[in-house]
Amino acid sequence: MKLQNWVLARGCYWGVEARFGVIPGVVSTEVGMASGTLIESTSTGTEKPAEAVCITLNPEISPVSELLAVWHEDLPVELPAPDACYRAALFVQDHEQEEVARELIVTLQQAHCGREIHIDLLQLESFRPAQERHQKFLLRRFSHLLVALEAEHGPRDKIFASQLGTRLNGFLAGHGRFEELRDTLDTLALDAEMKDFIYGRWFDA
Repeated sequence: MKLQNWVLARGCYWGVEARFGVIPGVVSTEVGMASGTLIESTSTGTEKPAEAVCITLNPEISPVSELLAVWHEDLPVELPAPDACYRAALFVQDHEQEEVARELIVTLQQAHCGREIHIDLLQLESFRPAQERHQKFLLRRFSHLLVALEAEHGPRDKIFASQLGTRLNGFLAGHGRFEELRDTLDTLALDAEMKDFIYGRWFDA
């Protein structure tokens, strides 16, 4: 199994991380600031850093096409400010990723009947992880849940770095399917009250 790393920007990284976290093949996520050299742009054309998510993906479970389909859902219509750190950008790391990204941009333009979509395509130069308080931001808010998880899964930093923490962060934001949430909770030694709390957050989000 060869894991892949993708660095994608799509606005405030708290919500983007949560959205990606429930994709079955996503092993882990980390938010931070990405910068790179511009390859192509239908957007701002800026090389200034953007809030982004570094995603570790198992393509045998979820193909890259699924990851990118989630990324381009509801792309913003308005052109962001030239210095916007909240913008749609693909930071590619090799020729293969660049080809996939170019094909996606063409597909999106065709799907929008030639209407210009606002995407920056850049060669990744650096990814600087954000402070710990920004990682798994939604999961981090619920200390009582983390206390319960620590009993079975170890210290919090281990939970935040795990696939379980990645998925729970997304479910707490209301993402994913009910069946996926149920199957995840069935594997956890949490009491009924704690599971009901997670279900309630998913339904109310």
